[in-house]
Amino acid sequence: MERLFVLCCVFGLSLSLPSNVFEFEQPQNGGNHWALLVAGSNGYFNYRHQADVCHAYQILHAHGIPDERIVVMMYDDIAENSENPVKGNLINHPDGPNVYEGIIKDYTGKEVNPETFLSVLKGEKDKVNGKVIDSGPNDHVFVNFVDHGAPGILGFGSKTLKAKKLMDAIMFMHDNKKYDKADKVKSEDVPLESLRRSLNLVSSKEEAVNIQQQIEQILKEREVVNKTMKQIIAMATDDHVLTTNVMETRHKISAWDCYEENDYALRKLYMFVNMCEMHVPREAINAAIEEVCNVGKVNIQ
Repeated sequence: MERLFVLCCVFGLSLSLPSNVFEFEQPQNGGNHWALLVAGSNGYFNYRHQADVCHAYQILHAHGIPDERIVVMMYDDIAENSENPVKGNLINHPDGPNVYEGIIKDYTGKEVNPETFLSVLKGEKDKVNGKVIDSGPNDHVFVNFVDHGAPGILGFGSKTLKAKKLMDAIMFMHDNKKYDKADKVKSEDVPLESLRRSLNLVSSKEEAVNIQQQIEQILKEREVVNKTMKQIIAMATDDHVLTTNVMETRHKISAWDCYEENDYALRKLYMFVNMCEMHVPREAINAAIEEVCNVGKVNIQ
């Protein structure tokens, strides 16, 4: 039975976790592990995305997965970047090890794009000039995609990957017996799930305390986002009932002109979609964002 595990970290959160957090179930009937690691972004300001992919590569190697079954896609413009104080070095947490060391990069620069990603995932050897996920019916496939995103899209530098094309690729894999069971974790829950799982693997009280503090910090930040969004929506709509509807429902996007102007707080973008679909004036939305984000502060009681 094949498993496709898709881990889409669209916010690129870096975590300091034990390497055995990601324990892999061993394939049956002679199956193998395959992995596709993708950092879709470029630019030094997106340092964390490529650092996280390099970290994932090191974890896979620590579990004995060979390079011939690991495909790495990253722009590779960080390690030797003029802004990088330690050339040839990438870390994914403060004072951490160089996770860039020894990594084999299969696709770099402009090769990191939606089309190549989909071809590699589907195993289309004739459409790319490098390795692909050449998995079979007994193999396990792990996909780790790191970049920004929004409802229905994943970022790929200056390009985007639409959700439908990704789902079509997964269905192609299913129809061609490249996986039989899919596990998924919501991108917004990946950091918390990883930290909570790691609590069962730590070897000291100090490590447990550190991880618990990370969990509490994430929960605190989420509360700030929720309170900020509520303030923006309440100010923009000036209607208690409409505010509740905006926060508790999910509209499909059709008012693109309004929606595309308000890209604050990616996790809560559906609320901006709702306001646009409920015909809240875009001027009111923008004014509320400016008022709350630039003037007001959210206090956690």
